[in-house]
Amino acid sequence: MMRKFLYIVIFISTIIGCKKKISPYDLRFRELHEVKIPQYVRKELPNGVVVFLIEDHTIPLAHFCVYVRFGKICDPIDKTGLAKVLMEVLRTGGTESYTGDEIDSILESTGAEISTWVENTRSGIEGYSLRDDFETILGILYRMLTSPVFDTGKINLAKINLKTQIARRNDRIGAIAWREFRRLVYGKDSPYARVEEYRTVNAITRADLFEFHKKYFKGDNFVVGIWGDFDSVVVTKFIEKLKRIPKGGEKLPYQEIKEAPPSINIAFKEDVNQTCIIIGHLGMKMDNPDYPKAVVMSRILGGGWGSRFFTKLRAEKGLAYSIWAYQVAEYDYPGMFVADAQTKVERTTEAIELMLEEIKKIREELPTDRELYTAREGILNTYAFWFAKSEDVIRRLMRYEFYGYPLDYLEQYRKGIESTNKEDVLRVAKEYIHPDKLIILVVGPPGEYINELAKFGKLDTIDISIPQE
Repeated sequence: MMRKFLYIVIFISTIIGCKKKISPYDLRFRELHEVKIPQYVRKELPNGVVVFLIEDHTIPLAHFCVYVRFGKICDPIDKTGLAKVLMEVLRTGGTESYTGDEIDSILESTGAEISTWVENTRSGIEGYSLRDDFETILGILYRMLTSPVFDTGKINLAKINLKTQIARRNDRIGAIAWREFRRLVYGKDSPYARVEEYRTVNAITRADLFEFHKKYFKGDNFVVGIWGDFDSVVVTKFIEKLKRIPKGGEKLPYQEIKEAPPSINIAFKEDVNQTCIIIGHLGMKMDNPDYPKAVVMSRILGGGWGSRFFTKLRAEKGLAYSIWAYQVAEYDYPGMFVADAQTKVERTTEAIELMLEEIKKIREELPTDRELYTAREGILNTYAFWFAKSEDVIRRLMRYEFYGYPLDYLEQYRKGIESTNKEDVLRVAKEYIHPDKLIILVVGPPGEYINELAKFGKLDTIDISIPQE
C-alpha cells in the first residue's frame, strides 16, 4: 500500500509539471504510534516447567503450545528420522486413557485441533479449542506428554509417511538446493544436516520411542504457552497437573561444528529448465551483538526491492527470477550466511559472477545514505506487526525462554537496527563475510554451462539419488 502511494505521488508530480522531481526517498512520515505489548504472566514451576499466559477474549478460542527440548539432533545416525516418527506418533498413537482414534473423534466433534512438529533442537505440540472444550483438550495434552502408548500400527503408518517424504524429496529444485547446501556447510553426517534414508527409518523401533520419551519429556525440558479466551480456573488446574511431571530431562547432544572448506558443487536435476544457485558459508548465532547490524548489511546486499542484488542482477541484467541474501542465524548453534538465486540455465555463470562481485563490494565500500535508510526502515516498519496478535508475542517469549535469551531480546534487536550506521555495515561485512571461504552450489539440468563453472574452481558433483536400502 505504501509503495502504491509513493508511485502515485511521483506520477502526479510528473503530470502537473513540477520543476523539482519528487523521489520517494525524499518523503518523510510521522512517527509511528507507540507499540502496545500485550500483558503476559510468567510462571516457573518447581520441576522446571515454565508457563506463559496471555488472556485475550478477542476471538472465542483458547490456544496452547508446548516446546520440548528434543529434536532431530537427538537421532542416532543409524536411526535418522526417529524424532520425526516420535512426534507424529505422540499425536496419533494414543495414551493410556484414549486411543489415537478416540482422540481424533473428540477433536472432530469439538472442532478442536492438536498437531506436532520437530526441528533440529526443538519439538512442539500445539492446538486450540473453544473455551468450553479447553479442559478436555488440555487433559488430552497432559496425557500425550506423560503417558503415550505409541501404538504399533500408528508407528508403521508414521514410517510409511516418512518414506513417502524420502521418495519425493527430489521433486522441487529449491528443496534440493537448501538440503544439499546445509550438508555442504555442516557436513553430510552432522546432526544439523542429516537426511533420513529408508534404512534408517526401517531401523526405528517402538522401544526407541519409549526410550527417547523417557529421556527428554521431563519438566525442565518444557516451556508451555497458553493464550486466548480461556477459563483461568481450568488453566490453573492444568498447571497443577504439570507440577507432577518429574524433572531431570537429558540435555541436547550438541556437537562441534567445523567450518567447511570453500568448494564449487553441482547437483543434477534433469526435469527442470532453470538453475538454483546458493552461495555462502557458516554464519552466526542470534546472540551475537553484531547480529542486527549483519541483518541490515544483508538487506542492503540482497533484501529484495532496492537491494544491490535486485538492482544489478534483476533490474539491470534481467537474469534472476529471484535473488536474495540472508543471515540464517540460529538461536543455539551457528547459522549460515546465504545468497541464493534462480536463473536461466545459460546465464548461470553470469549470475554467479555478479553475485560474487557484489559480495566482494559490500566489504569494500560504505553503503549510501539511501541504502542504509531503506534497509533500516524496511525492517523497523514491520516492528508493529510483530505484536499484532497474542500468539506472536507468546511464541516469541517462549522461544527466548527456551533458548536462554533475555525476554526483551526483540527490543534489544530493534535498538540494534536503529543504531546501525554506514561504518557498522562495512565493518560487519568485512568481519563476517569471507569470499575466500564461500561454498557455491548449483542445482540444475545437465548441459554445456557445466564446463563454464570450472572457472570458479574444481567442480564436485553431488549424488542426490535415493538409496533403496
